[in-house]
Amino acid sequence: MKKFYSLLVVGVLLLAVSGMAFATVPDASGNISGITGTGITAPYIITAVVDPYAEITWGDLLTPILSGAALDYQVGSLGFNVVANCAVDITLATPQLKTDLTMEDGHAATDTDTIATTYAVKPGKPNVNVPQSSEYSSNSTNKYVNALDQEAKDFTLYYKVSDGSVISQHAGLYTADINLTVVAQAY
Repeated sequence: MKKFYSLLVVGVLLLAVSGMAFATVPDASGNISGITGTGITAPYIITAVVDPYAEITWGDLLTPILSGAALDYQVGSLGFNVVANCAVDITLATPQLKTDLTMEDGHAATDTDTIATTYAVKPGKPNVNVPQSSEYSSNSTNKYVNALDQEAKDFTLYYKVSDGSVISQHAGLYTADINLTVVAQAY
């Protein structure tokens, strides 16, 4: 039995020594000087996130000038460029053009006059891809799905203004505040 315990102790010592020789774990204080071979590895995945981003740059404005004659119409244009790092939709809110009449005698503080206005948006610079009459819309909000995908692209907003009879449109400067919104698609 004594011989058996002696062999057992020798076996345990051999296992302990060989285990230390092949160990890939540092000791309790983090010392790895006794580790041979490939060393230890502690993998970890790091990440970075790039948020959707877009820039809008306005280009040249071509203002239509109506003669004031009955049933006159003219087309104006406004170029813009959109740069985005992801797929985007463009929404354009386009109200009717109006003029302020409050400074004239006989008009209330809230009087305005509007002029019939329709809009169309086409890719490209002005006068490159001119819209057909059927492409103009009087909707106050137009959405252009899949307008661009991680690229820079030129667009042109065309707007057609038309008057009715000579007395139906007040002379003056007509303006509209348009809102162009670029929205990231799911990514």
